[in-house]
Amino acid sequence: MDLEERPNKAPGGYNLPLEVKRRAFIFGHVNAITAAVSLIFHEAGHAFHVFETIPLTSIFQRSEKAVAMEFAEVASTSMEFIGAMHLQEAGICTEQEVALQRIRHLENVLTSSLPRIIIVDAFQHWIYEHPEQALEPEKCHQKWVELGQRYLPDIDWSGLEDSLKHEWQWTLHLYCDPFYYIEYAFAIIGAIQVWHNYLQDPQKAIQQYRHALSLGATRPMPELYAAAGAKFAFDDEILQLVLQLVSKTITELETQV
Repeated sequence: MDLEERPNKAPGGYNLPLEVKRRAFIFGHVNAITAAVSLIFHEAGHAFHVFETIPLTSIFQRSEKAVAMEFAEVASTSMEFIGAMHLQEAGICTEQEVALQRIRHLENVLTSSLPRIIIVDAFQHWIYEHPEQALEPEKCHQKWVELGQRYLPDIDWSGLEDSLKHEWQWTLHLYCDPFYYIEYAFAIIGAIQVWHNYLQDPQKAIQQYRHALSLGATRPMPELYAAAGAKFAFDDEILQLVLQLVSKTITELETQV
């Protein structure tokens, strides 16, 4: 792991497999315990994916470039929900601090993460469907503001309009990984299903999770979701499960604060 703060260190975090050593490497830039916990859980999930695929004989079966991104992010995001449940027993936080941390995380999923993912995805589609307009920064600013007003209408940007219109520029994926963002929405929905299973039967859920990771890129994406005990879907039934479980958990955690 490379998590220590130092001058001019790059932002963000990621996991990469060290193919020769068959080990995982986690890079992260964190300066607060809350950020560290979230980043480490997420990237550790990717690292678990690396370790579970070690027995696969072909690099094309275990490469992070070969595994469908929509499932690779399930491996990481699942750990955000499950790991956060064990902060107190690990001696990192008090019961009240755990509750606050989890409430912030769960509220963020519904009110920030999912809407923002949709905004970035819609923005990318607009860019590639309107290349001439996308060459003009002002048109990009206008489109970003329009999408923000549509998907996050409750946020008041009064006095900060200039900051809002430039916000798209710090989304790295727009420059380096075209159309790699909607995967995070699919992954959140898949991960919440894995977490739901964990709440019912922790041992079975972890067995399913590890088995799905061990398959690497040897199965189609829907089969990987199924192996993890989840369904690759974005329909009303799955979204209701997500909303009800997250809302119910927030309500329960609020009694501990």
